[in-house]
Amino acid sequence: MAEPMEKATDEEIHRAIERAMNPGKAARAHRESRGAGSARLFVGNISMSADERDVHRLFVEQGFDVTDTLIPRDRQTGDPRGFAFVELANADQADKAIKLLHGFEFLGRELRVNTADERR
Repeated sequence: MAEPMEKATDEEIHRAIERAMNPGKAARAHRESRGAGSARLFVGNISMSADERDVHRLFVEQGFDVTDTLIPRDRQTGDPRGFAFVELANADQADKAIKLLHGFEFLGRELRVNTADERR
């Protein structure tokens, strides 16, 4: 049986609502606020039942310092698109995360973990 999820704080709820209501604005602000040493990963083939807390918890349990987690959603349906972006504190952690978690089974799916390309 799965353990119960922790309840989100009001601040987390407000940030999630802001991201959902203004996805372009939130993404731009986030990219501008990221530190120079941070590293962003693309995590593909995630379960459609996974949410940001699940993915965040996976990386934290493996010993990584996660600064942000985002699961993009379909604009029309609101359903998750099957991948996530995870930002780690530094590039060294990103390299270790790729080696450790690429091919890792998570919620019944084998993850694909790579360095994320910046949008143009």
